[in-house]
Amino acid sequence: MVTGVDPEREKVLSRLFSALTAGTYLSSDSGNCLYAGVELAKKLEAKVGDEVSFIGSASDDSFVADLFRLCGLFRTGSFSFDSTASFVTRSYFDTLMYADDKASYVAVKLEEIEQVDKVKARIDGWLPEALESVSWKVLMHSMVQAMEVDSFFGYISIGLFFVVIFFVIMIFGFINVSSRIREFGTLRCIGLSKARVSLLLLYEIFILSTMAIVLAAPIGGYIAYYFSVHPMVIAGISETYKAYGVVSDEIPLSFDLVTIGWNIAVVYGLNFLSVIYPIVYINRFEPIEAVHHV
Repeated sequence: MVTGVDPEREKVLSRLFSALTAGTYLSSDSGNCLYAGVELAKKLEAKVGDEVSFIGSASDDSFVADLFRLCGLFRTGSFSFDSTASFVTRSYFDTLMYADDKASYVAVKLEEIEQVDKVKARIDGWLPEALESVSWKVLMHSMVQAMEVDSFFGYISIGLFFVVIFFVIMIFGFINVSSRIREFGTLRCIGLSKARVSLLLLYEIFILSTMAIVLAAPIGGYIAYYFSVHPMVIAGISETYKAYGVVSDEIPLSFDLVTIGWNIAVVYGLNFLSVIYPIVYINRFEPIEAVHHV
């Protein structure tokens, strides 16, 4: 695939410029320079500076042939794209293909990518039947699938994290209760029922959990907000992970109130679940047995 682009506008629209791995990026006077994917260059057995022959059809179905000079290589992290895509300047492409004032694709970049489906629906209403609008979810279906898999394993990871949190809280709760067996035995001897003892432990976990969340949630939220505005910078990480599509040394956090809210709710609930076993454990002791427990 050979595509004609406006080099300066393409810097804003895509990451082709920042994905440069060798040679130079396109400029308005690049002429027959070809900017190709790394995997495509491997298939062509070409390197920067080599000439690549091109044969195709112009917009009027006439025969087109030319020699491109391979000026730069890019790696986006998408193997299918890097193994098929190449770019030249639009001015040169229009001359070669007799494509003045014509375009195969008109790309739209949204400030809020979550609105892509709504924008697509509006564009569909404007277009004649001969034209079609598609979102990035269709054009980059393989990447969407990879994102879904990554999200799935992300939920598995955070699930395991919550499991660890649960057992840590439960262990400390169990240690707390087991060290107070004689105290609860005394309370039972003076008339406190098992239900009242259970309620006492629930009150304790309610007070401790609420105080902890009231203190910790604002601190954690502020940290997430700060690093979403001022991302952490790890020098050289983009070079290390460029093969996976990482093209920036910045690692921003995501400040999302919904995510923060459901995380707080889950941890809050785990605190109450963690006290169930200590309650069952302490209520297995008879009052006299608990009072004499060592």
